[in-house]
Amino acid sequence: PNCSAESLAQASSAQALSCQICLIDSPVAMASAKDSAEQLGKKVEAMQGRIQVQMLPVEKKVAQCVLNCYNQKGDYNSIHTCVEACQQTLQSAGKKVQGEMKSLESSVQACQQAIVKRLEPRAAGLEGNPEAQKAIQHDFEQGMMQCVRDTEPLLPDIEARIMSHLKQMS
Repeated sequence: PNCSAESLAQASSAQALSCQICLIDSPVAMASAKDSAEQLGKKVEAMQGRIQVQMLPVEKKVAQCVLNCYNQKGDYNSIHTCVEACQQTLQSAGKKVQGEMKSLESSVQACQQAIVKRLEPRAAGLEGNPEAQKAIQHDFEQGMMQCVRDTEPLLPDIEARIMSHLKQMS
């Protein structure tokens, strides 16, 4: 991307972040930030796996409810109304999980955007100033790692809320 002072002044947050990433030329710095992000990703994936296991009793309950709908006497409309009512349970569980995951994602994005916004003014006009670029590299790296550190403690509470909700539904 074009990371000149003029383009940074007019850049969107995404473009500015791209320019900030261009400024990080230290393989060690990038590896550290990447490793932190990958570790967080693995923790989120593990949490999602545990949530999927806890979804199974809810799914079973919904399937049994649907089967019961077909076993009761009634016309086409009443049976399908019953089936739709059963499926509301699963949809509610899905919305709860999606809401919590969206909240987590929003927290990470807000943190990252705050780092970019904080560094944007300093990044403008740094062409030909390698020491200032290195300072921004360092601050960007530290900021991204702080976002990961700030996010990790949220995972147990998010998981507990989801699990509690799913247990109530199963």
